[in-house]
Amino acid sequence: MAVAVAMAAGSAVAQQDRRSRIDVDHYTIDADINLKAQSITAKVAVKFTPLDDRTQYATFELNGALNVSKVTDDKGTAVSFSRSNQDNTVRLTFDPPLAKSQPVTLVFTYDGHLTGTGTVSHNLRDICLGLITYYEHLVPLTASFFADTDLLVRFRGLLQRIGGPERLHDHIAAYIEMEQRQGRIASELSAFSFAALLLGPLFQYAFLRKLMDNDPFGTTDRDFVESLLQTLAPLIVPSEESGT
Repeated sequence: MAVAVAMAAGSAVAQQDRRSRIDVDHYTIDADINLKAQSITAKVAVKFTPLDDRTQYATFELNGALNVSKVTDDKGTAVSFSRSNQDNTVRLTFDPPLAKSQPVTLVFTYDGHLTGTGTVSHNLRDICLGLITYYEHLVPLTASFFADTDLLVRFRGLLQRIGGPERLHDHIAAYIEMEQRQGRIASELSAFSFAALLLGPLFQYAFLRKLMDNDPFGTTDRDFVESLLQTLAPLIVPSEESGT
């Protein structure tokens, strides 16, 4: 479950570029997180399909606290990129340009610290976006377990040994407490309760979308997350640091 938090904090999110359009199919995240140091090292494989012919550029969002060391294609060939900390993006340049409708897989390698850098609002936004992706993978997996009682019993035994989704509360709370110690989040806030306030709506959003096979609230993931965080904002940041 630590990997899930790492994924949440560091997943690269595709952003529409004026000169190119892409359709992201899925992400595969291999991450290692050190909760004590609040640091992360990760590789994220992003599979996408260009929607335009001769796509030369693609832009992805990535938390500004994370440092990208390299981007490669599925053959290990380096892909040229530039990093903008001003808008937390990674801009890729393809030479030769990508062909329309031909799937592409890229691997982002990065590392960084999760607390004390970036802004609290951006860090929480990236965590929430990653959690939506995590829950969308978790929902169909758990459905198969509930359909088979014996399989569910064995799976519960495994979770008792290695931990399960319930640990997300602890990991999110650990992040909140680290930021509280640095004075970037209100000290009176219950970190565990705040984690619950985040995880509940995110799970429901992901569950309903999987169940209905469409967007249940007529909004994008990013807009849903930003609206949720705006609602919770008075609880998060000390009044004298509301601009962090």
